[in-house]
Order: sequence, then structure tokens, then C-alpha cells
Amino acid sequence: MKSLYRSQDISTCPTFVSPIQYELLGPHGPITRFEYILGLGKRQLQCHLDCTENTLLVQPCMHDYFAQRQLYLLPDETVCKKMLVIASHNVSCLPDERVLFSDLPEFRADQCHYKLDHKDTRWDEKTLLYTRHPYTGQVTTHTAPYPNLPSFSISASPWMAAIAARLAFTIGNDFDIIPRIHATMFTRKPPESFQVAPSPNITQSSPVYKSIQPPSVALCEVPQASLSQRARSKRAHHHFGDSDESSRSDDEILPSKRMKKTKETTRSVQADAPGARARRVVKAVC
Repeated sequence: MKSLYRSQDISTCPTFVSPIQYELLGPHGPITRFEYILGLGKRQLQCHLDCTENTLLVQPCMHDYFAQRQLYLLPDETVCKKMLVIASHNVSCLPDERVLFSDLPEFRADQCHYKLDHKDTRWDEKTLLYTRHPYTGQVTTHTAPYPNLPSFSISASPWMAAIAARLAFTIGNDFDIIPRIHATMFTRKPPESFQVAPSPNITQSSPVYKSIQPPSVALCEVPQASLSQRARSKRAHHHFGDSDESSRSDDEILPSKRMKKTKETTRSVQADAPGARARRVVKAVC
């Protein structure tokens, strides 16, 4: 069974060090439209862009490649198709009939895996990439077109990863689901005020749920955390096991916080969740 590598397990340098944070969605995009399509309340994401759901841990030398949109970690196409169904539903229904993106188990972190996209024209194909095995710490060298790159697991939401890549593709290409999700956001202007989608707003008998194909069987094994790790931290990033490599230490930087409840939301939620049951569904929304 193949292992899922973490986002900090790929680098342009063969020496791996403590990772740093990278925010998938920045403050300058159409945040209100993001919030509406995700089923969130207004300003709920805008005020908490540094939450786990919007944060990757990456090697320092990889940060600029992600920030400059030369590299992306893309969700599986099947997951993206499900997102398009939910996105289309959320922009076509009443605000209180929307579905919160974290209410569907198909979008849980442990149900999703990612591939590294490097097709941006600015990416230098002469660049060597290195991956670190999540269990053994063994470093492998990859040369373009990188046919043997592994699949990856991240604690951030696949929604954030897909929306972050919204401008990397055009409709009509080989992978046009992401730009179609982006286009869907602009088919309806969000109201001046809206609250997080009420709970529960979707069941297995709901038409929108039935329109989503059953999740594919997981083919990859995600390393599990030791009991001592879980005792030290409840962060989603610590569900990975240790390797024998010194850089895989417990001092890895963690996202500073989860999303918090805003004044616009009326549900009773925990203060560190991106919506009422987002945290109840999964520790790191996915």
C-alpha cells in the first residue's frame, strides 16, 4: 500500500528542515464569494485566513513557488467534481439552504489526496525535486517531468486548495473542473449579509447529496500519530507518524488557530471552528 506524503515532504533542496506556513487563500481575492459558496457566514473566512483549513506546511524553499502560483497541490478530480455540485447548489438556492462545505464526509482530510501540479510556464523544468518518505525519511530525487511523484495529504480543506488554483486553468482544458467552480462563484452576487448555513442542511436522502457519486476507495495509507504525539498536540498535522530523520521533529510550526465564530453567525459553536459543526465533523476541515 502506498503512503501519502505530507506537503512538507517535497522540496527543491535535498536537506529537509522545519516547515513554515503558507496560506492558500490571501486577503485580496473575492473572499465574500468564497465564503458564500462554502456555506460560511460573511467575514468568517476573511477574519481567519491563518486557520488550519487554509494553511499548508511547506519547506522554506518551496514557499515562493506556491505563493507565486508556479506550483499547486490539486485535489483528485473526483473530489473536484463533487465540489462543483455543491458550489452550484449553494449559489442557486436561498442563503439558508446552502450546504456547509465541511458537512460532507467526502471532503474530510483523510478522504482526500493531492497531486503536485507544475505546468505553469514559469516553472523551470530543469529543477530537481526531492521527496522525503513519511515513515523512513528516505529522500528520493525526481527529474522533470517527475513521473514518479507520490500523492500527498494536507490538513487544509480541498476546497481551499481548489479555489487557490482557480486561475491556473482555463475552461476547456484537460482539467477544467476547477475553473468551472471559479466561474460558478460569479453566477450570483452574495447578499449584503448572510450567516453560516444552518445544521443539518444535508442528509443522504437530499437530492444534492444523491447527485454526488460515492467516495472512491482510499488506495493510500496515511501515517498515524503515536499516542505521545496526540498527547502533545491535537493539531491535525500531528496525525502523521515520525520518521528516523532529524528534521521530522516535534518543533514543526503549526497553523496558529482554527476559524472562529463571527458575530454574524447565530449558531452555538465552539470558538475555534469555521462554522457550527465544521469542527464537529473533522478536526481540520476537509
